[in-house]
Amino acid sequence: MEKVAWVTGGASGIGAAVVERLAADGVPVFVADASAVPDGSLASGADLVDVRDRGGLARSCARAAAAGDGLGLAVLCAGIGGTDGSTCDTVDLQSYQRIVDINLTGVVHGIGVATPHLRGGGSIVVLASLAGLTPYPDDPFYAMTKAGVVALVRSLGPVLRRDGIRIAAICPGFVDTPMVAPFREVFTAAGFPLLEAKTVADAVIRAAGEGDGGECWVVQPGREPVPYAFRGVPGAVRADGTVPALPGSAR
Repeated sequence: MEKVAWVTGGASGIGAAVVERLAADGVPVFVADASAVPDGSLASGADLVDVRDRGGLARSCARAAAAGDGLGLAVLCAGIGGTDGSTCDTVDLQSYQRIVDINLTGVVHGIGVATPHLRGGGSIVVLASLAGLTPYPDDPFYAMTKAGVVALVRSLGPVLRRDGIRIAAICPGFVDTPMVAPFREVFTAAGFPLLEAKTVADAVIRAAGEGDGGECWVVQPGREPVPYAFRGVPGAVRADGTVPALPGSAR
């Protein structure tokens, strides 16, 4: 038997492209999605699960791991956009809570339920966004959730590494998916290229097998995927002008 992959949000968009890429490589893939997997999907199995339901995710992930020689890869693609450019004084609180629960808390749940099945050798790849690295005034709350994912992945990198788990985030620009479809004509008119979902899927596979963990890969049309080079922040300085090392417990 071989290790299997588990993909949240694998019924459409980037998640479906990830499923196809993994299946083409001969990897059994199991999907957890709030929507049914369409006919013709290459998924080996699928569960109807909302990522806000941690118990449902746990059962789905365990079912995937039990179907092969354990879990080798978890790809967390489930996410939504859309608070319509609202700001803090105009946002609908239900919409706000929904995007936080799915885009951020859902990722926490996905990592949490996958980690026990990956200890000793496995990878987690999370779909973030370029909006998590740069300002995105069109949808600040979407950007907020993706920035949270970026910070979470960077911080968990060294923590999960101790358990033999590599974690990475993928930060693509605009991708030709159903989420972007309403604005496709705007991009076409501007001559702005959209990423193909399969290009992002290729980056997912690459990130799953490269790096020490905690990397956030930028994916843009016409460029090779690359881990984002975060700038360092100014460190603390003692009164005598020397620079102290950060205490081990705070690293």
